Amino acid sequence: MVGAETTQLTGARRRRIWRRGIGFALYCAVVVLVLIEVAVRILSDESDGQIAVRGLKLVPLAPVSQAHRRILETDTGELPYVIPDRELGWTIRPNGHTGDGLFASNELGLRSAPAPIAAKLDGKTRVLLVGDSYTHGDEVRWSDTWAHRLSEELGDKYEVLNGGVGGYGTDQAVLRARRLSPRLKPDVVVLGIYIQDLLRNLTVFRSVKHPWTHYPWSKPRFVIDDKDPSGLRLINFPVTPWPPGKVIEVLEDYDSHPELQRNDRLWDRALHRDSWTYSSRLWRWITSRKIHRDRHEDRQQLLRDRNEGVVVAARIARLFQVETTAAGARPVIALFPGPDGLPGYADGKHPPLRYLHAELQRMGVKYTDVGRAMLDRLAPHEDARALYLTSHPTPRANRIIATTLAPHIR
Repeated sequence: MVGAETTQLTGARRRRIWRRGIGFALYCAVVVLVLIEVAVRILSDESDGQIAVRGLKLVPLAPVSQAHRRILETDTGELPYVIPDRELGWTIRPNGHTGDGLFASNELGLRSAPAPIAAKLDGKTRVLLVGDSYTHGDEVRWSDTWAHRLSEELGDKYEVLNGGVGGYGTDQAVLRARRLSPRLKPDVVVLGIYIQDLLRNLTVFRSVKHPWTHYPWSKPRFVIDDKDPSGLRLINFPVTPWPPGKVIEVLEDYDSHPELQRNDRLWDRALHRDSWTYSSRLWRWITSRKIHRDRHEDRQQLLRDRNEGVVVAARIARLFQVETTAAGARPVIALFPGPDGLPGYADGKHPPLRYLHAELQRMGVKYTDVGRAMLDRLAPHEDARALYLTSHPTPRANRIIATTLAPHIR
């Protein structure tokens, strides 16, 4: 009898100890979570209405940031350099300049040293460049752009005109060539393609691809259409919504605009959807990491094999080749890697644009990838970042690009 009572007491004591242990463990877990929550909040910073933790933007992102709202609500006449354009999405203001004096344009909206464009001279070969910020020459002075270096490399018998515009996709660059070529009558047209352009080609809003872009306007794009001889169909041309201020209305309720959203391969609803669980900064940070990671992987997949990013870019390049040749000019296609992709040229098997290489070759489209030449100019043990500023080629890299492309233009 005593033994049974002792056994019962021992069992009760064990249960009490077990419950206390569980309670203490839960208490410790709550304390740890609270401390982590506090730490995440301390590490958070807010800029322009957007919260970030050590550089990671926390979801939900505003469909239209405060910075974009200010640009979209600014009268076009007050924008000093880049302005909205009904056909191209945006373009460079004729005779424009940036507040810091780094960029200036001539009367046709071409980046240049401030000087008028003379009539085309007999015996002089006119070269028109189109592309994105790599072609425009972001982050460097005019004298350090590869456009200017190319002019020096080619000599007095050539005239180089820079039609590059920051933030452009390959689609916009080709449409800009269509606009400029009849007036400028170039002998050679160079289309610059940066690896990120393959993604920009898949959206009708630059900010959907890159929420903190400088260019918040809508843009045209080509979609795959095998019924067309080019394999492409141009949509959102002229661009909608228009005027530019209506971009705010559309993006804040994108689901109500299926005619745009269904052709926007990069739209990610999870990036902008709010949740009551985000009242916890820790949970919001964990979720944000997953959403950004999944978004990155999805986009990387678009750049592989014969996926949409690769096929659309290659077909646009082929369209450019056909149209430029039909206009009596010679097409040159230049491919630009980013700093992360430069080491991939070392073994010749992993250049970042290798899938685009294969698709262009399959279509019979000639191109020049400047990545190998850039890698070869690095000193032993020199990091690839040495050839890039924040995200664009340094003056040294621009010289390499110019000397690499010059033989293909002569």
